[in-house]
Amino acid sequence: MKTRGLLVTLFALTFIFASVLFVASTAAPQKKGGRTNEPYSARLISPRAGDVLMPGQQIRIEWESTLPRVDLTWCEQEIYLSLDGGKSNVARITPQLDPQTGYYNWTVPNTPSDKVVFDIHFGCEGYFNETPSVQFKSVFSIASDSKAQEVTISSITPAQASPGDTVRIAWDSSVQNVEYFELRVSYDRGAHFQTFAKTKNTQFDWEVPADYAGHATFQVVARTLDGGQVDSIVSAEPQLVVRGKLD
Repeated sequence: MKTRGLLVTLFALTFIFASVLFVASTAAPQKKGGRTNEPYSARLISPRAGDVLMPGQQIRIEWESTLPRVDLTWCEQEIYLSLDGGKSNVARITPQLDPQTGYYNWTVPNTPSDKVVFDIHFGCEGYFNETPSVQFKSVFSIASDSKAQEVTISSITPAQASPGDTVRIAWDSSVQNVEYFELRVSYDRGAHFQTFAKTKNTQFDWEVPADYAGHATFQVVARTLDGGQVDSIVSAEPQLVVRGKLD
């Protein structure tokens, strides 16, 4: 009888311990990049709804995330810019970010709109599809400034090319005291960029690598004599399609 009573007691304690673990594992989501069993979501902290930002202003974007309980080794976040309240994205404003990062220092572009929102994405290569989180409740404005200094890519021709082809990149610039323009290319939709040329002109003929097929996104950086820089915005969509020889 004593043995049976002891077994009942051990069973009861085991049940209580398992219950405590279950409750702990399903507790409310952690923030600031906490991992939970809930789907991915993000909440913008700054800028706040109703804020009015000026082109050229430097601000810190801050947000908090609810991350799924997955291996974060191959996961990343990025932020996109929408000027129509979240219907579409016009630019990618961050490179690839650690998924547990909660801030990014941003220079406001000359893209005036009173329906500006961020779209914060999360995804894991191969096992968690890229998931958007449009910040519909945090609509802010970017004011118009006719004196803003900017670099704008005006054309990339042709829009489709093959390995070894020549592609002409042209841009407009209102930046004062430019020492040279630095040209960058990304082969992963703006996650990473590499410099491929420097020039004082406002156009450049780029040769597609002979062994490359895929998409390309470009950025032009104006480097000034006083050590400053002004970056063109990064397109939300690739600007060039490179088709392989057999495509």
